[in-house]
Amino acid sequence: MIIFNITCHIERSIKQNFELFYKNSISQNQNIQSFYSEITLLRLLTEIDDNTHTYTIQLKFDNMPYYQQFLVEEEELFLGFLQKEFAGKIFTFTTLLQIV
Repeated sequence: MIIFNITCHIERSIKQNFELFYKNSISQNQNIQSFYSEITLLRLLTEIDDNTHTYTIQLKFDNMPYYQQFLVEEEELFLGFLQKEFAGKIFTFTTLLQIV
């Protein structure tokens, strides 16, 4: 199993909008649903009190070919979608993980 992890560091002022955006837009995005087997939103509990929150969006892929297809067809649009929606209030970075 491959996990594509998107860490999102957001301003506290957009917390509710970010969570709603995930529930209404990201998790329901039909373009990417065919690639992954599961999507999860997690909030980091060990945070520094600096008026921000940190979340991770984890997309689980059954195998590397599914992830690679997502990478070619949707990753840039998907990440751009986040940056556009929350311009100036979000910082993201990605990590690719494998369950062993």
